[in-house]
Amino acid sequence: MDSEDPQERPDGINSIINGLERYNPEATPNLEEYVRHQCENRYTDSNANRTLLKLYQLNPDRVKDEVITNILVKALTCFPSPQFSLALHLIPPSVLAPANTRNEELPEAVAKLRLLNDQLQGAQYARFWATLDSDDLYADLITDVDGFEDLVRVRIATLVSHAYREIDLPILEQWLGMDGDAAQKFITETAGWTVDGGLVKIPKNPENEAKKSEVREDVNVEMFSRVIRRAWEETARPADTAVNTTIMDVQAEEPLRADMPSKDERNKVMVTSIYQTTTSTTQSASNEIDVIKQDVVLGYSV
Repeated sequence: MDSEDPQERPDGINSIINGLERYNPEATPNLEEYVRHQCENRYTDSNANRTLLKLYQLNPDRVKDEVITNILVKALTCFPSPQFSLALHLIPPSVLAPANTRNEELPEAVAKLRLLNDQLQGAQYARFWATLDSDDLYADLITDVDGFEDLVRVRIATLVSHAYREIDLPILEQWLGMDGDAAQKFITETAGWTVDGGLVKIPKNPENEAKKSEVREDVNVEMFSRVIRRAWEETARPADTAVNTTIMDVQAEEPLRADMPSKDERNKVMVTSIYQTTTSTTQSASNEIDVIKQDVVLGYSV
């Protein structure tokens, strides 16, 4: 079921959605008629419906409450998906604010539909059917959408077939909101499953078939360059301290004596000492990096 770009979409609606006409208020009646067509023919075009809601945002004077509720009810049948939330957030805030609306019916209707959506998205199917039967307003909201309950049941059955190979009949009846012969007929004829006593058996499909999966990730040392660079910086830091300490030690020597080496000789000794200290520290840092590389390679090869 493709609710974004269904095959049933007419060319005229397609040109509105993908062209500049989607900003033209005069396109509103055509899109409203298209919503009615969706309700009568059991398919959903979420993309076109969102285009209509955007036109309502730009033209609040053209808003029709019954069209908004029909769009939300159609979005309910696309669970689990974000279609309901996307449509809900496109409804103009001025329409949902009770203080500014012509009446309070639309905010109440939206609140009830949001509750149904939360239950469907959360796979609380038995609670969904109980809520749907708890208030006559729900029956009024879904009356324009032909086959709403059947569409929801088919969607529930599809999701069940993705997760189960067999399921207890009483549980499935609660999820479908049916029992007795009606449930048996739906399970065997519509879903194409078999009932064996109190157990419903679901044929194997790519979704419910147990498969052994192996995930392999190739990791190389270059991916840890930042870690290695930081280790190098932390290890190489004592070298600067050692060099500075050596220079300060040489500069802090006691005053020259007659038997002391010349200035050039002292400089040569100082440079030699600094070189030896730096070389030793650099070699130590290099050894540390080699150890880190080995740990990384061994850790991801186990």
